[in-house]
Amino acid sequence: MTLSLLRPFILYWMILAQAVPVLAIRVQGHARDAFTRLPMRGVVVVLEGEGVRTVQRTSRIDGFYRFEVPVGQRYRIRFERHGLVPRHVVFDTRAVPREWVDALEAELDMRLFPPLDGMDSALVNAPAGTATWDPVGETIVWDMAASGPLVEQWNALLDAHADRHPQVRPTTIQRWAVKGFELARGYGIALSFLFLTLLYVASRSLLDRLGRTVRIAIMLLVLIGAVWLVIDLRQDAGPLRYLAFVALVAGLGAAFHLVMELWVGGLIQAVDDDVTLDTVDDGPEDEVEPTAADDEPEGDLDEEADAQVPERHAPR
Repeated sequence: MTLSLLRPFILYWMILAQAVPVLAIRVQGHARDAFTRLPMRGVVVVLEGEGVRTVQRTSRIDGFYRFEVPVGQRYRIRFERHGLVPRHVVFDTRAVPREWVDALEAELDMRLFPPLDGMDSALVNAPAGTATWDPVGETIVWDMAASGPLVEQWNALLDAHADRHPQVRPTTIQRWAVKGFELARGYGIALSFLFLTLLYVASRSLLDRLGRTVRIAIMLLVLIGAVWLVIDLRQDAGPLRYLAFVALVAGLGAAFHLVMELWVGGLIQAVDDDVTLDTVDDGPEDEVEPTAADDEPEGDLDEEADAQVPERHAPR
């Protein structure tokens, strides 16, 4: 009876064990603003091919996306966002040898921009690049002979648009933000631990100087921001995945201190209030009651002294 019930599960696991794993190449990168070079949030990246299920990703605050592209097909990767010119590239994996699949990984950053004066449908519909297998170099290369002239045309249109609209050019803050982003791409782990150390030192030195209400408000804001970052960067995150780690640690620390402030701090305040009330109820110290002797007036003492002194008479 038991064996008959387990038979479907046994067959299922046997089929999974014998299944051939899908060979795929990892394609990843960032969607960026063409003028500021900053990562863009909300860009829809679509992987589509003939006879292949369409896969879709949406970039987050770091503009990152990632695909596992199966070999043996010709794919198109599209980048779209409302109000911007859609762009796409061709990624051809038909000639990739199976023994090279595990060692291959493609980086693809796409620059997006609003509609530009002078662009035509032929330029928009043309692929921004075509990636194919190079048997000589034994790697995936981009066909610069075909995409090079297109890139020059796009750059000329972008420069002309920036001359007519100087506000699209990057500001000083944006330039520094791009440098910080590139630094995070290369040294994310070291920067995350450095940021945690600075956050710990700053919190210990600053929070102690603030009032209890201000501390609770700050920790609530940190906790809300940390939860948002962890949810936003919980999977397939790019170089800013270390920021999610920092947010997780900071959020746990804020939650712990918040509980201590609300619970333990409340208990301490309640104990202080009780001690204050007890002190007020006790009243002043007991005064020493006066004795009967203390109540007698000083005049009686003087009369008693006069009575004890004998009266003196003159001699006859």
